[in-house]
Amino acid sequence: MKKIIFYLAFCLMGTSFVAVAGDTTATLRGNAITDDAYPERMPTIENDDVKRARNYPMQPPTIPHKIDNYQVNINVNKCLSCHSRRQTEESQAPMVSVTHYMDRDGNFLADVSPRRYFCNQCHVPQTTAKPLIKNTFEDVSASLRKDKEKHRRETASVRKNKTILVGDEPTQPLLQPGFPDHGRIHRRYHFLGWI
Repeated sequence: MKKIIFYLAFCLMGTSFVAVAGDTTATLRGNAITDDAYPERMPTIENDDVKRARNYPMQPPTIPHKIDNYQVNINVNKCLSCHSRRQTEESQAPMVSVTHYMDRDGNFLADVSPRRYFCNQCHVPQTTAKPLIKNTFEDVSASLRKDKEKHRRETASVRKNKTILVGDEPTQPLLQPGFPDHGRIHRRYHFLGWI
């Protein structure tokens, strides 16, 4: 019985070795999983003190400077030495949002709320690293601009042709001067004379 278990264990080890050696999984590293590659240099932290655009409402702003050796613990918060309400005049740093001075019930406090005290929960510095994959994220403003442009083109097309095709049926958006269409299309069957 011991021999059978030994042979089974030996066979399983052999098949697992073949599976690892023949692994062709694609990685973002650019080399095989089994290769020992020299690690790339760590990207540097951007330290230009320039405010970055936010991609969505209520997005926490990123930190535009290095925070190496910043101490943030229960006893001290280095960030508040510049960004607290009392220090902004001297440091010329932006003050933390008023939401940081509210407790969970919406009451305003004299000091930063304990639930907003650890800045790195939400705020992070940026690096010079290149993205590994293409980012197709589109912020709200760009999405609204696209919709507005699309609506403008559709409106111009309707005004020019009086009728447009959506699918197989002729349709016409409800166009009233001064009222946006908001993408609603009201069907009118011109070809059947049902107007």
